[in-house]
Amino acid sequence: MHIYAQELESIQESQKNEKTLWHDIKHHIIELKMLLKEKKIQEAQEYLKEMEQFMTGSHETAATGNQEVDGILEYMIKRANRTLKEVNVQINIPEGMFHGNFKLCTILGNLLDNAIRESQKTERSYLNVEIYVKSGILFLFIENSYSGNIIKRKETFKTTQKDAARHGIGLENVRKMIDMCGGEINISNTEDIFKVEALLYINSVK
Repeated sequence: MHIYAQELESIQESQKNEKTLWHDIKHHIIELKMLLKEKKIQEAQEYLKEMEQFMTGSHETAATGNQEVDGILEYMIKRANRTLKEVNVQINIPEGMFHGNFKLCTILGNLLDNAIRESQKTERSYLNVEIYVKSGILFLFIENSYSGNIIKRKETFKTTQKDAARHGIGLENVRKMIDMCGGEINISNTEDIFKVEALLYINSVK
């Protein structure tokens, strides 16, 4: 519900900005004509870019055109920006590729929730997210700072939180979803950085 509320708020804000822009369109046209008349091409391009950002909602941190995925990403990344010191995000997903995709939302939601929560416990408070599609494969790369406190049994990472009955199932859910999609996941860590790398074949995720 929080995620859908966030998505609705973003849509409403974009619509409001669009109405405002159309209301003042005469002034913008006059300004652009003047810049072009004076052959100030770069200034005109910057002006158009600013108009585009205002209309589409520059406040949005994720706008891939995949509604449910955008909702998850928007909610999680805004949460990260509020609570962490260093957040880097690079997302490049073709529009409309993952409409209503439960599997991908489960994977992203769990990975980002874990990464943000663990990063909050550290002084560096760092999160890096890279998501992109290439040659029919969806690549996910998420790394975060962590306290260095990890329980690992065989190839499975266990929660260090007190309520183990409620926590620690996130990564297991991710593994199950990735296995269902025939994808691959690699989890590694250094002394203070936790990394998750995953790939999913697009045809299996849809």
